[in-house]
Amino acid sequence: MEDRHKDKKDKTKEQLMNELTNELARLRQRITRLKKLKSEHKRIRKESENRAAESEAILGVRNDAVLIYDTEMNVGQANPSFLAAYGFDPVGLNIKDIIQRVSCRQPDGKPLAPEEQPVPQALRGETIAGARFLVAGADGADLIIEISSRFMHVGDRTIGTVSVWHDITKKEETERILKESKERYRTIFEDAAVGIVQVSPEGRLLSANNAFAGMYGYDSPEQLISEVTDVGTQFYVNPEDRKKTLQALHEKGIFGPSELYLKRRDGTLLLVQAVARAVRSPEGKFLYAEGIHIDMTDRKQAEEALKESEAKYRNLFESLTEEVHLWRVVRDRKGRIKTWRLVDANPPALRSWGRRLDAIKGKTVDEIFGPGATDHSVHIVQKIMTEGVPFSFEEHFPDPDTYFQLTSVPLGDFFITTRADITPSRKAAEDLRLEHERLELAHRAAGAGTWDHNMVTGHTEWSPRLFEIFGLDPQKNMASFDVWNTLLHPDDRELVQAQLDRALREHTDFVSEYRIVRADGQARWVGAMGTGTYDEQGHPTRITGTCIDITDRKQMEEELRKSRDELERRVQERTLELRESEEIARRRLMEIEAYHNVAPIGLCILDRDLRYVRINERLAEMNGIPAADHLGRTVHEVVPAVGDKAEELARTIIESGEPITNIEVTGRITTAPGTEWTHRSHWFPIKEATGKVVGIGVVVEDITEQLMLEAELRQSQKMEALGTLAGGIAHDFNNILAAIIGFVELAQDEISEESRAGRRLKRVRTAALRGRDIVQQLLTFSRKTEQEKKPIRLSAVVNESIDLLRASIPATIGIRFYVKSESGLIYGKPIQIQQVLVNLCANAAYAMREKGGTLEIELSDYRIPPLDGHSKGIEPGPYMKLVVRDTGVGIPSDAIEKIFDPFFTTKPPGEGTGLGLSAVYGIVRHHGGQTTVESESGKGTTFTVLLPRAKGEHLEESIPREDARTGKECILFVDDEEMIREMGQELLERLGYTVISTTSSREALSFVENDPSRFDLVITDQTMPGMTGLDLARNILLLRPDLPVILATGFSHLVSEKSVRAAGIRALVLKPLTKGELARAVRKVLDE
Repeated sequence: MEDRHKDKKDKTKEQLMNELTNELARLRQRITRLKKLKSEHKRIRKESENRAAESEAILGVRNDAVLIYDTEMNVGQANPSFLAAYGFDPVGLNIKDIIQRVSCRQPDGKPLAPEEQPVPQALRGETIAGARFLVAGADGADLIIEISSRFMHVGDRTIGTVSVWHDITKKEETERILKESKERYRTIFEDAAVGIVQVSPEGRLLSANNAFAGMYGYDSPEQLISEVTDVGTQFYVNPEDRKKTLQALHEKGIFGPSELYLKRRDGTLLLVQAVARAVRSPEGKFLYAEGIHIDMTDRKQAEEALKESEAKYRNLFESLTEEVHLWRVVRDRKGRIKTWRLVDANPPALRSWGRRLDAIKGKTVDEIFGPGATDHSVHIVQKIMTEGVPFSFEEHFPDPDTYFQLTSVPLGDFFITTRADITPSRKAAEDLRLEHERLELAHRAAGAGTWDHNMVTGHTEWSPRLFEIFGLDPQKNMASFDVWNTLLHPDDRELVQAQLDRALREHTDFVSEYRIVRADGQARWVGAMGTGTYDEQGHPTRITGTCIDITDRKQMEEELRKSRDELERRVQERTLELRESEEIARRRLMEIEAYHNVAPIGLCILDRDLRYVRINERLAEMNGIPAADHLGRTVHEVVPAVGDKAEELARTIIESGEPITNIEVTGRITTAPGTEWTHRSHWFPIKEATGKVVGIGVVVEDITEQLMLEAELRQSQKMEALGTLAGGIAHDFNNILAAIIGFVELAQDEISEESRAGRRLKRVRTAALRGRDIVQQLLTFSRKTEQEKKPIRLSAVVNESIDLLRASIPATIGIRFYVKSESGLIYGKPIQIQQVLVNLCANAAYAMREKGGTLEIELSDYRIPPLDGHSKGIEPGPYMKLVVRDTGVGIPSDAIEKIFDPFFTTKPPGEGTGLGLSAVYGIVRHHGGQTTVESESGKGTTFTVLLPRAKGEHLEESIPREDARTGKECILFVDDEEMIREMGQELLERLGYTVISTTSSREALSFVENDPSRFDLVITDQTMPGMTGLDLARNILLLRPDLPVILATGFSHLVSEKSVRAAGIRALVLKPLTKGELARAVRKVLDE
């Protein structure tokens, strides 16, 4: 019994030992698993911190707004760019709330249909790439943006969405302005009445307009360019003139204005006024010269008649409101400028000096203004007399604070100087600029204090918020640079001063975080940012910026550091938190991956040796190499043009730990020789938790297209300014021609037409009328007048164009014209329609220039059915169909889609501008038509042009009109020019009218006020001192509403047919008028 009990007791003990051993084994396994989890957690946490640093750096440096949503489409994270662009923090908001808050619309401003909104697209799981929308920015202004969105996944599970909002407003505006400027320039060039030409340094003509070709006796620019191979021998009478022109262009970049005798095609001489400038490449190479030639032959013939207007110019000189004075240069025996003597000065100048002309005329500048006056301005006089061109500059007098605009123009051994007080406009512009910058900074800072320090005057301004940050009372303290310096913490003062000095020296932004000690003894942290303004020598003149109190942020950063340490201790103790941290890390990695894939910019991560660790497809596309071929290779190996600069940036970032932004680099793609690019990049450090830089992140933007658009825009604006200048020159001739024509016609009435004097007067009148036509063409050139559309017979335009083409197309090319509709009319501008045909035929001839061939032109009726019109991009209805077909080399298939693009050409460099077909396309579209092209390489090309037929229009034959018609009414004639007043009165009196005339608009008004019923008609000039003609007419019509008024003008942008009719004026006439034209205008108004 005892033995059984003992056996049972031993067995129980053995079972307990076995169970204890098994339990210990299980505990060891759990401890081993816990150690592995702890090690894995450390690795994941470290990778999570690195990825988090990458994500924060990328989001912080991007200019695009970036949003990260959870699965419910609520925003969990957003970068600072979103807050800056749209003025509110989106974190915690749903995508529907954000879309409503920014007023999301279609690009044309129309509301979005429910299925078009980003919300349903995103909820359906659709990837959005580059979708365009119109939204409201922080300031309420509309912005055009592209939204790209992509879902983030962990395995098969969706964890959220990343969305990038890219602002393309400025790009769209730049493209629109460039397009308009190109269209204006082409119209100016083609319709110019003065000759415009481009010539290579070797003397080859690169391009010319119709006026230039006609001026030298050629039928077309194409004939001119093909026949003239050397302008030096074929144009210049004196070879030395060509040498002087080239020398001036090489040395000064400009030639003229200068009068030259040149040869026409038939050998006759032509006197022209020439102006030219050198066009150079960005590297400074002389590419070609651009010039304007004005035919001066007829002008010389009329100079004798123009001498009669000398009294007018004396009156103009005396009546100018700005100071004008004429000086004669005095030189020593070696020809050096010694001083200059006063020849003449107008009343405003004499009043400004406080002198009489008879007391100072003939005296030197030192004798008038005191010793040292010559030395003060001799460099300016030497410049204008040596270079022979006008010179303008501004002069500032500090006591009192005034600005003057001075312009000096050389006239042989004389020069004339004008001086105008521009103080009000200068101060207004400066005040406006300062206010604008302050408002911009205040808006951007969104509550930060602003400061503005003028380094020239020492004046400093602080906003009320900045006084509050500094703890100062603005009523008791004055803003100054010295006060700010005393507020700096002693430990930070030297560093902040060094940062400010470096920013001003290197022309970079001043960015700093430092401590201040306020008046109450409290230490605060502030963040400051500033931008400098510099004069022409690069010296800083002003710095403006913002300050923000970041004390709370600094305290939060310290608290965050402590919390992070505490969190580390807790993470080591809790396995569950390990698993949650691992999930968070994976999600953060997916966010970064999704951003890399969807970003419209280049992104990459480099190690400390500048080897590619990661790169997205966009940057690989920019570099022209697959993404996989980058990994493990250095920047120098992949993009040699960036290599040296990258090494320099890397050293700076690794040493300072600070990002470097806005670095522009230009180079060529290695896999596509000849393809040039320009990139803007931002470089930022990637740090460990210890602060050590372990890599470099790079954000790259391709700005090649943007820079090209800006360069083309600048060139187009220069050419547009050239056309405006030509229009301004033409405008001033109108009043001169009015006097010449009027007095010549008066003299013709008194002299036999068959006498010698009569014949000479007839020549003067003919030359003056030709000058009037030239003025009208110049006004058209400067776009101050427009050629009107009218019904034209297209077959007649084609026949006329063919006559022009036969003279310029080689004999090896035959021309065939098939007319299937003689009666077809279109509504358009004849010159532009002829330009379309000439451009198409010129291209066809060029394609057959080597082997010859046949050029076919076909004209017929064509109708587009209602069902086919809109599908073809053109309105249904009747059209005239114009076909130009050649048997030349054809157009390559890869060039067909780009053939109508501006500046695209298949011709070798120097043989085409790339604007001909672009102009054809634009003109046809402007007329409501369509242009298409078909081509097969080696077999020829066919262009088809459809132009809408005119509806219910017919050609009217001009009916001869009777000459001068007479009358007996009483006319009030008003013109501030004495010669025109005298001429107008005598012309009207010879027509039988009773005329009262005056040069004063105010006196004219008093005539009507004294006796409103005295006059039957008023004829008034528009541009007059004291009161314009338009204002005079309005005042007269208030006194007598039924009194007819005719307004006359040489040209004024203030008046038009519409504004004249609106003011109650019966007619608007343009000077100069012949006697017959004046008589008809007067009789028509009186008989109405």
